[in-house]
Amino acid sequence: MALNIVAVYLSVCLTIFTGNALGSRVCHPQPTDVIFVLDTSTSINELDYKKEIGFVSGIVRHLTTLNPAGVEVGLYTFSDTFKNNIILGHYRDKNSLLAILNGIQPLQGSTNTHLVLEDILSNGFKSSSRQNTKRVVVLITDGQSVFQAKTLQAAKALHNANIEVHAVGVGDYVDPNELRSIASLRNYSHLVSDFDSLSNVEKNINESICNIIVDPTSSPQPTEICITRPTDVIFVLDSSDSISQQEFDIQLNFVIDIVKNVNVKISANESQVGIYTFASGFVMNIGLGSYSNELSLLKAIRNIRRLHGSTNTHLALNDVLKNGYSKNNGARTGVHRVVVLITDGQSIYPDDTAKAADALHKDNIEVVAIGVGSDISKEELKKIASKYQEMHLVKNYKSLQTVLEKQIIKITCVPRQICKVRPTDVIFAIDSSSSISTEDFAKQRKFLAEFVKYTKLVISDSNVHMGLYTFADKSIQNFRLNSYKTKKDILDALNNLVQIQGVTNTHLVLQEILSNGFSTSSGARANAHHVVVLITDGQSVFRKKTIDAGKALHQAGIEVYAIGVGNATDDTELKAIASSGSTLFTVPDYHTLDLIEEDINKIICKDAKNQTGLCENGSADVVFLIDTSDSTTKKDFSEEMNIVSAFVKSLSGLDKVKVALITFASHSALQFSLTTHTTKSSLLAALQNMQKSPGSTNTADALRLAKATLQLGSNKRRAVVLITDGKSDDSFDSLQAAKDLRSSNINIFGYGISNSVISELQIISGSMSNVVIGEVSEVSEQLVSKVLNSSCS
Repeated sequence: MALNIVAVYLSVCLTIFTGNALGSRVCHPQPTDVIFVLDTSTSINELDYKKEIGFVSGIVRHLTTLNPAGVEVGLYTFSDTFKNNIILGHYRDKNSLLAILNGIQPLQGSTNTHLVLEDILSNGFKSSSRQNTKRVVVLITDGQSVFQAKTLQAAKALHNANIEVHAVGVGDYVDPNELRSIASLRNYSHLVSDFDSLSNVEKNINESICNIIVDPTSSPQPTEICITRPTDVIFVLDSSDSISQQEFDIQLNFVIDIVKNVNVKISANESQVGIYTFASGFVMNIGLGSYSNELSLLKAIRNIRRLHGSTNTHLALNDVLKNGYSKNNGARTGVHRVVVLITDGQSIYPDDTAKAADALHKDNIEVVAIGVGSDISKEELKKIASKYQEMHLVKNYKSLQTVLEKQIIKITCVPRQICKVRPTDVIFAIDSSSSISTEDFAKQRKFLAEFVKYTKLVISDSNVHMGLYTFADKSIQNFRLNSYKTKKDILDALNNLVQIQGVTNTHLVLQEILSNGFSTSSGARANAHHVVVLITDGQSVFRKKTIDAGKALHQAGIEVYAIGVGNATDDTELKAIASSGSTLFTVPDYHTLDLIEEDINKIICKDAKNQTGLCENGSADVVFLIDTSDSTTKKDFSEEMNIVSAFVKSLSGLDKVKVALITFASHSALQFSLTTHTTKSSLLAALQNMQKSPGSTNTADALRLAKATLQLGSNKRRAVVLITDGKSDDSFDSLQAAKDLRSSNINIFGYGISNSVISELQIISGSMSNVVIGEVSEVSEQLVSKVLNSSCS
């Protein structure tokens, strides 16, 4: 979507500005008025001030046009007071402008940022005679302002005037939250360690004044990762007393960032946004049809006032269903509908909240639940969210932007997949025994319904036929492969499915499917791919009969997927039922079945894979995560090192594949980065000297460090390889960290020294196909193949 397109723009602009050729791409400035604002307070020494001037000069030098049709530049300095040193548009000769820049003297004093922002709004852009040009402010500062409230008010006024503000903070004394509030968008807020690092954000500023022209005869560009779909999104924001004004403002900024990255217009092909706030009561602040353009919508969001009181979540959710999605409030028929709830605590009436959420689910409204802080109830969030993957936890409101923005932006798009659909006869066999609660049985029905709704699935004689069995004491054929000809008919049948109760006679259903399920009378086709998907939460009563029935299906050429739910299943039995390791799945509970939806959807696809972009063959940035916790023996640690060594030895060199390594126990340590070793010999020597550190299994910390490490890499194909002997200390925290990696298009692969960790590795990696199973001697070869053939960002 928009984020990926921007990333392409950035890389193209940077290449051209640094003088490197990249096909026939040309970066042309668009008509833009740019005002640079430089902090010259007493905390900035003369050398650092010169670096600020150098930063501006560098951008000016690379502009191809400095005239009324291109870019006009202005510059302010500020401290106690401010000075408009270069009036916008007064210099249209590049050499003259550069000479003036080098002669500007710094002011001295404290950091009255608000004064300069107020004057820019009142006077800064008045000297420009051009109409309807893009207006940009670039602020550089090394500390927080003296009057923060006034600064934020001045920045908000600039935003409301449709002036794009970039805020660059330098050093350790900058307030990141103030910086973010000054910037128009989170992507326009930049933190660097020192003034020497200002060049790291130059590409972002260049992009703001750049139009990309691409020669259509040049090499193909990366394909968009999703297809935008018309979506009505309603944000429901917690405004109760437990939330400070600053935290409430962060929620608003979060919504603003998302609006900036989706199409928000009343159109059949674009998205609309509505907003509710809630505490003891609720307010519909913005209805879906209230604003027809982005600018007016953003102004309205910034002017939302917070409520006070307790957390009556159910009241807001009930009204969203009753009025939020009504035609009177601008809702459209036939579009994707999404609710995004953000809260920092448990609701006062959890049962009523669960009922309200369930009503939204039943009305086919997707609900994303975001919990902030330690006072939320994970169980309540599970019930609110439509799927397990749509429940998110963050430590505090400051983390909201960085962790979730990319994931939430995806609500307006359908993942683009390469899926050559093949004729498939698929029979689901779902456990209906007494060990399964009514609620969990309903989740199985929902899982099947999601498969039916899958975009690529077409019910027809030339595509897919679907049948269903339930089993407990006995096996029941609920409908045959040829019973229903439309998705609607199948969904209606699923809604009316009744649980039969009893013990787990798995062998009966497998035998019945073999003898009758794929018969011509049941609608099976000779030219179709035959598949069974079995879901169960426990081991069968007659284990040997079940294993034999599974083997008989394999021998008949029928592919069998086995899904085990919970910790009462028999791993050996499941392996025997499944056709291979790639068709065996385990999940912690029925609520997490959606974690394997993508894998099951691929049943109907031939050579299916997500298309996330193009990258050079054989290139990758790879971070190994090595478990050194107390449960790993010296032998285990040696095996882990051997796997990494064998992986490195199999590479032709480290020119295309960069390798980093992190060890983890209670804490994580980056042993070497992606750029530390440029030769295989030096890297292998480092592995020989690696030491084991004691502690517990803090997998989440290692995953977060891996993401930070990969962000410094240069390859488009990025992978994390997790090698561990046991489950993480906090599996939920680990799953959240893994989800964040995967949402950033980072592939995760796992290998378990112990088989007990395989189910968690599957969930962390997102797919059983990303978990390597086999002897240590075989692991490195599998990893090389999986990593170098994985998708790119």
